[in-house]
Amino acid sequence: MYEFESGPEIPDAVLLDWIKRMFPFKIWCLESNLGGGKTHLVRQFGRLLGFEKEVSSPTFSIINQYECINTSFGLNQIYHADLYRLNTLNEVHDAGVIDYLYQDAYFIIEWPELILPLLNEMPYAWIKIDTLSNDLRKYTLKLKT
Repeated sequence: MYEFESGPEIPDAVLLDWIKRMFPFKIWCLESNLGGGKTHLVRQFGRLLGFEKEVSSPTFSIINQYECINTSFGLNQIYHADLYRLNTLNEVHDAGVIDYLYQDAYFIIEWPELILPLLNEMPYAWIKIDTLSNDLRKYTLKLKT
């Protein structure tokens, strides 16, 4: 487990360290309260991983795809899901989320708690963001092998 506290803008050195730790895991889960900084964290990852376009919240589209360019990590694409509006595993299935879990691509998931039973057999990285104040967050990274 790795923890640190920071403002909403995480130093690049810390982000790069975490990306290197998480890189063996294709599934990255982000847990936080509403407005806690999940999508903002994905934007920061995207800047370092070379996303070809600005990250937007997939709250209504459920899943966004980002092509990666100019990245030292050698990634081609990353999928980004927001499961906030889904309430059942049937809805998760109908939205096609389960298919992305089994692709050979990286998958960042906001509000992953609903699919935790599906992840129990898979390796994944889990980041929990706790809001300590308007300007301070506690970030906890757990790697499940």
